[in-house]
Amino acid sequence: VVGNLKKNILNNLKFYTPLLLIFLILACIEKTDNYKKKIDRLSDEDLYSRVFLELNYPDSISEEVELYITKDKDTFFNQNKILKNNKIIKSESAYYDLNITKTKKENIYRGIITLHSKYENLKLNNKNRREIQFGYCNQNRDSIWLAYVSSKTDNKIEFEYENYYNNNLQGILDQLVERDTIINNKEMVNINRLNILVDNNSTTENLFLESYKKIKENKFTLDKSKFKSHN
Repeated sequence: VVGNLKKNILNNLKFYTPLLLIFLILACIEKTDNYKKKIDRLSDEDLYSRVFLELNYPDSISEEVELYITKDKDTFFNQNKILKNNKIIKSESAYYDLNITKTKKENIYRGIITLHSKYENLKLNNKNRREIQFGYCNQNRDSIWLAYVSSKTDNKIEFEYENYYNNNLQGILDQLVERDTIINNKEMVNINRLNILVDNNSTTENLFLESYKKIKENKFTLDKSKFKSHN
């Protein structure tokens, strides 16, 4: 009897062991996926959709505007380009060019970002000063941190960032321009500041929005005065 009992137990183990292994593997996969979703904070909640709107005005003038739109249809603008005969008028535009490539280092990406604005060709000296700072997010498997790079001589910045999950990039460009001037025989400083969000996904919850809440004040409304009748 004991021998038959051992034989039955062994036969049952041979039958159930593969099924048990399958259940364990599936459980591990599900747990890993849930863990990944929980940790991948740059992709956890997509609160904003990024869209580009093209507006055409009379006299061969057009405008390209980047909009951040929430699910509640709350909209603010970020980048913009003003064009005349399809040529960008940089004195009235503020936008960036972004190029991202994968490096040979694991989970490390190289980026080049260039800020274009009316001060792009400002002659820099002791009376005209411009500093561009780029802040961006990094994340490994279980943590996230911020990094900053800046330049006082160029509007192009090279950087590297880490993302364990994908090449998702969230950042912000900050430009500070100071120009010495004289007003009413008094030495003054003319200050101009520009902040532009940086994302490479069509949906985002850019972490810098919490620190730069003033960006949300750029509410988007159509300027109907620009649309003149053709009659």
